[in-house]
Amino acid sequence: MYYRTVKKSNSPMSDWGHAMFSDHIDPWQGEPNYTYDGSQAVNVLDLSDEIKAKWNQCLEDGYFGDSIDPNAEAAMLGVSADDAADQFAPKDIISSAQAFDDADWTTWFCENIVEPNGIKAVLTPDGAIVFDESLIKRRNVEAEA
Repeated sequence: MYYRTVKKSNSPMSDWGHAMFSDHIDPWQGEPNYTYDGSQAVNVLDLSDEIKAKWNQCLEDGYFGDSIDPNAEAAMLGVSADDAADQFAPKDIISSAQAFDDADWTTWFCENIVEPNGIKAVLTPDGAIVFDESLIKRRNVEAEA
C-alpha cells in the first residue's frame, strides 16, 4: 500500500497531473488521507532504457519540447541520459522526489514516457507516482480516529 497526505486541497493530484505516494506512513507528514494499492503500475527502473533513449534524442536535437520552459531546457541540456534516468527513480521520495518535484521534468516525463505508453502509475524505489486519479482512494481519516 502507498500513502499520500494532502492538507490544502480536495484532490490528491498536483497541478502537474500527478500524485506522489510513499510506501510507508511518515509521522511528520501527518495521517495520510489517500492511498494507492500499486495496481496498474510500471516500475520506473524498467523504463530506464526508454528514458535514456528519449533523453539522448532530446540532447541530440537540442530540444526538449514546446511545454518546457527555455531556462529549464538549457539546464536539462547539461544532464546526461544516465543522470536523467536516475532522477526519475528517487530513493527517498519523502525527502526528495527529484525529477517529480519539478514541473518541467515531470512534463517531459509525461509527454515522452507516460502518454505514449499509456502508463497510469510508476513505482519508485520507495513510493509511487500516480497519473490516473481513478486509481487513488480517499481515506476517511476522521472515521478511523
